[in-house]
Amino acid sequence: MSKPHYIYGLFDPTTGEIRYIGRTWNVDKRYKAHCLTIDKSPKAQWIKSLAANGQRPEVAILQECSDTSDAKRAEYDWIMKVISAGGNLLNARYVGCESPYKGRSYHVFPYRQ
Repeated sequence: MSKPHYIYGLFDPTTGEIRYIGRTWNVDKRYKAHCLTIDKSPKAQWIKSLAANGQRPEVAILQECSDTSDAKRAEYDWIMKVISAGGNLLNARYVGCESPYKGRSYHVFPYRQ
């Protein structure tokens, strides 16, 4: 039996806007890793700017999935749903999703400041 996987969102603590969607089987561990990331990605720069103001992103589980395959599809669907609704996600690139729509997908999401 595989571990449950979770689709989670990182939210701006000031505006409540969802800024990032990801998947993991351990939300706490993944959240801590996001908060410690020091790369130059838009997501890391956003988290760094929050930290400079004494804040951290808020995290929420959006969906629980039974396995990796379901989680990949659900993550893709959540990202598309938020983008379609005009969300400003910081997911710079969504790589390796075996989406139910296009097979292996490489989508570059526009980052709007």
